[in-house]
Amino acid sequence: MNDTINGTAVTAQAWYMIDGEVWDVRIWGLVALAVGFIITAFGVGWTVKLNMFLLGLMIFAVLSVIIGSGVTPLTSWRVHDGFIGYSKETFTYVYHIDIV
Repeated sequence: MNDTINGTAVTAQAWYMIDGEVWDVRIWGLVALAVGFIITAFGVGWTVKLNMFLLGLMIFAVLSVIIGSGVTPLTSWRVHDGFIGYSKETFTYVYHIDIV
């Protein structure tokens, strides 16, 4: 745990709370423990509701990408950025298969 926290941008940017070593790890541990206790205090029902919200958010994000990539018109700046649309030629080129 100490190497994980010390290897992050927190230490690289000198964003430490006390000494950047043992006491910072202990404080992060206490924060994680407190969050665990709070989640336990609210109960399983609250946790399930939060997980359902996060699942819905992820499904919305995936559908947004799928729908947005197919509905949005193909403009020159999108082609310049590498999006060339969906087509049989693109699919066969990328996956190197023969579609009859």
